[in-house]
Amino acid sequence: MRMHVIVFLVVIPQAALAYPIITEIMPNPDDDCMDCSEWVEILSESHTNITLTTCGKVVNVSLNKGYNVITRNRDKFISIWNISSNIIEAPILLKNSGCEVQLLVNSTHIDISYGSFSDKENISFALLNNTWFICNTPTPGKENLCKLFSFSISLPLLLYVHTRYDDIFNITLFKENCSKIEYLLVTYYAYKENKTIVANNSLNLSIGCYKGKGTGSIEFEDKGNYTICFNVFYKSHNIICRNVTVTGQGVCNLSLSIEGPNIIPVDKKTGYYIALEGNGSAIITYWISDLFGNPLPYHAKRNVSLRGGERVRRDFTAPYIYGSMPYMIFANITHAYCNDIDKNDNNASHLFAVIGEQEKGENFLEIERYDKEARFGDIVDVWINASRNSSKYAVYIWVEGAKRVSEKYIVHLKEAGKVYRVKIPVQIKPNCDNRYRSGVYKLIVEGLGMRREGSLRLSGNNDRLCVKVTRNYGYVRECKKCEDKGMINLRLVEYPQKIYANESIAIKVYIENKYNTTRSVVIYSYLFSNTSRLVSYGWDGNSYKRGWDANKVNVTIPANNWTVVTLKNFINASKGVYTLRIRAIDDNRRIDITKKVRIEQKKEKPRCYISYNNESLNFTQSAACALILNDPEGNVYIYNKNSSHMFNKSGKYTILIINQGTIKRYTVTIPTKKNKYRQGYRDVSGAQVFTFKNIAEMIFIYIASLIRFWMGP
Repeated sequence: MRMHVIVFLVVIPQAALAYPIITEIMPNPDDDCMDCSEWVEILSESHTNITLTTCGKVVNVSLNKGYNVITRNRDKFISIWNISSNIIEAPILLKNSGCEVQLLVNSTHIDISYGSFSDKENISFALLNNTWFICNTPTPGKENLCKLFSFSISLPLLLYVHTRYDDIFNITLFKENCSKIEYLLVTYYAYKENKTIVANNSLNLSIGCYKGKGTGSIEFEDKGNYTICFNVFYKSHNIICRNVTVTGQGVCNLSLSIEGPNIIPVDKKTGYYIALEGNGSAIITYWISDLFGNPLPYHAKRNVSLRGGERVRRDFTAPYIYGSMPYMIFANITHAYCNDIDKNDNNASHLFAVIGEQEKGENFLEIERYDKEARFGDIVDVWINASRNSSKYAVYIWVEGAKRVSEKYIVHLKEAGKVYRVKIPVQIKPNCDNRYRSGVYKLIVEGLGMRREGSLRLSGNNDRLCVKVTRNYGYVRECKKCEDKGMINLRLVEYPQKIYANESIAIKVYIENKYNTTRSVVIYSYLFSNTSRLVSYGWDGNSYKRGWDANKVNVTIPANNWTVVTLKNFINASKGVYTLRIRAIDDNRRIDITKKVRIEQKKEKPRCYISYNNESLNFTQSAACALILNDPEGNVYIYNKNSSHMFNKSGKYTILIINQGTIKRYTVTIPTKKNKYRQGYRDVSGAQVFTFKNIAEMIFIYIASLIRFWMGP
């Protein structure tokens, strides 16, 4: 429970100011006359004449002794603020977007500039201790009295022993720019009636405008009466204390339950509820897994704190699957803040099923086009079309002869039923040491239970990717301009021609040891901005981590030998020009290669795709694109929105999808209709056919069969 809120104020003594002086400005009042009651407060020590300029508007004003308020509409101002003394009406102008206010008296200028108040209605700009602040409590015609911050203690008055209490206070700063981080110190301690200190801690907080999480914790070992005090160091030193009573653990009887749907359609977001009953509070651990105990991605074990009688909603989006799949929601009480007398009901579970789409058609894989001739060392762009309707999803691409002359590339088809058109840049290995013969090689595309082949003629060599090494160890790729770095020669071999934000890159570096002894070299890479801000993560062999040398590799190079090292970085930067640096360290000697690179932002094309079976075709789009369909009899159909087309004729259909200047071409052959669909399932001769009353009955029979199979007879 939250108790008292302490508000800290600053008051300006009149004797501390030179007169006359501007003390408060209200650019955006809460009125119904287009800000006609906006005002400027000026403090004067005597009757005097001044010239006031507000956002370029000049007026002459006669001031009285004390606080004077100049406003455009005196009557409206009085009706709002209920103040009538020293209220002067003048045609001033205070723009909500911000401007300058100037006071001229006896040839002396006093200039005040304020920023935008468009989103700060009825908030003033006030002078506090010779500094201007955003003021949540305007005081026209009076001494300025403004909140700097508020502090509230979140601890209840009655606490229990051996119970940890987290986030024990809240603090709110009253300032103009919440994006600007302030740093303040909070120390707190607790002592018993005999003044014995039993807890002592300090926190260095970074805060925009509000902090309620990560604000300390406390736990008591003994019963008794305690005083907890907080020291807040912000602009000044402030002390806040609270008396609490600590007693033994209370007796409670807690129980858990989970409420949620039994069946969830595929790709649909739904909610389930975890409820705690009883007269206490506890920490609940919950997660979702399949029937074999494997937690789902993004639904691994998490904690939530609940009091008796409370329940919390958690969301779940059904994965995109074919067929149907059962899942389980689990919840356990992992820590009770009371003495739970019955722990048999501290666990709960809920079984539900996700209904996916039924299998449609067969797997599809074809090589659309590629360059039929290339040199060793060239990149060959291979275009493939593929679609999966089974659990297999990987497609592999490589080039081979007697030996493989490229790396094996992999493409994952994540969505079943979706037709993918993918370009794979296949890097042919350079023939720097004449290991490969010129001739015809095979382009292999394999996956989804299928294999497709094409012929590729390779001859010649891309010599720019080769440099001869002093000893006859072969050839390696290198950059156009490489410098000799001494006895350890470091050269940039390969890096992406285009680098995109939020993607990973691989950099290959050639390291040559010119010493007559074996050397150990540490090498790593990173990218940074012109302000020396790190904008990349490094791959350490298991995951991407932040740090200048996160991807460092220890390399041992024999005497008069060389090696090629691959370094990986993940780009965490926006579009712009940055610096790529590769650094090697040999015997505390740094060897750097530095290169300016441009990072681009990828523009995703709108999704526009088709799915089909032997009965119909579905066309789905997320932006302007069109589908043209030519049936076996030559009839042409044009669709420019989400549509379905029934295949009423058997034979070959030609499909064109036009999307942002690109055209995708597909062909679909519909066989003569011999088999019929029955209740959503194909009736295939020789197969066992089941008929169910409804889809729910089918799902739960399917779940029961899985459980029997899992647990055994």
